[in-house]
Amino acid sequence: MPNIRQKGNYSVTVYTPGCLQDDSCSRRGIANVTGIFTEGSALIPAQQIYQTNNFDKYDQIYSGPVDVNSDSFRATVTLTPFTQQGDGITLVAQRVRFAPTNYTGGLNGIFEFDPTEGTTLTDFSKSDFDQAGMNLQSGAIVTSLKVAGGITYVGGNFTDTDGKFRNIFSITDGNAVSLPNGGLNDPVAALEVFGDLLYIGGNFTNTVNGTVSGLNNFAA
Repeated sequence: MPNIRQKGNYSVTVYTPGCLQDDSCSRRGIANVTGIFTEGSALIPAQQIYQTNNFDKYDQIYSGPVDVNSDSFRATVTLTPFTQQGDGITLVAQRVRFAPTNYTGGLNGIFEFDPTEGTTLTDFSKSDFDQAGMNLQSGAIVTSLKVAGGITYVGGNFTDTDGKFRNIFSITDGNAVSLPNGGLNDPVAALEVFGDLLYIGGNFTNTVNGTVSGLNNFAA
């Protein structure tokens, strides 16, 4: 199984060795290939790969988002014989390639950079901030960051991948946390801290769950 360390978009290809090298051409057939690439998703529709190739080849079976490995999830690719063929078929499998198709390694709206370090962190899953951005839906726009009482507040135009909050959240103790009532119903343009209060400006008129109406582009 692959060791995916950065969430992002990948091209997944299956390698099929040629049949001439092991003299198996007469016994080769068709393989069904499927897989799961994001946590909580279903198997992608099965694809048929002909393994009668004389020489080595790669077949792309998937292109899209892939989640990082965790204690509860690991991307998988499953290869089985195609059922509508005779007995005695030789099925071959050697390796699967996960190739990133974006150059940000899954960065999405937020990037943590330490100017005192001589090198830039490339395993973005090790940063709480980078990981928070990767847990937002693709194309997230972050417009403002403010720190108050050791908590970082993030505002912009975004939704997390689980649909738990929109347009504003906080990062504390290594976790992205929704503000009360699921965030705000439209984008946040600016954040400002004064005293013990966080002031928020934007296009919103209510919270996401609709319990605080009449905000009229401003909240505290």
